[in-house]
Amino acid sequence: MQKKYLSKLDSYALMMIALSALIVSIWQVNQQQKHDRISVRPYLDWIQTQDKDDYVVILVKNKGFGPAFFEKGELIVGDKSFKDWREGLSLADKTIQIKSSTSLGKYTLLPGEEIRLISAKGGSKNIDITYKVHYEDAYGEEFEDYMQYVGQPF
Repeated sequence: MQKKYLSKLDSYALMMIALSALIVSIWQVNQQQKHDRISVRPYLDWIQTQDKDDYVVILVKNKGFGPAFFEKGELIVGDKSFKDWREGLSLADKTIQIKSSTSLGKYTLLPGEEIRLISAKGGSKNIDITYKVHYEDAYGEEFEDYMQYVGQPF
């Protein structure tokens, strides 16, 4: 009878060990999937600089390890939304001179790449503008990021 009891106890112990190993394996796969998603996520960095002609240049750079698939970009001036920089900035201040501008639609920004959104200078009054982008990562997770520019014009 003692052997039968120990044999049953051994069987239960083995089942508990197997079940614990299964639970740990499932948890580990779940953690690895989360890590994989995070490791290929794009991270946007907004950069404001000046070029040699004293134009203010606004860039967006992907500092992450995965591509950013842009769906749309929009310039918000007051309570109005614009796809085109020239149209939106002329509402904010007609004296701003625009050298070049890019309106984001469907666009892919690879890791380490940057795109120049606008080169502008001048202006006579304070402005309050926001440039908002909607994008996805490689797994289809949606994000939204923005750059706000408040104060003296370009």
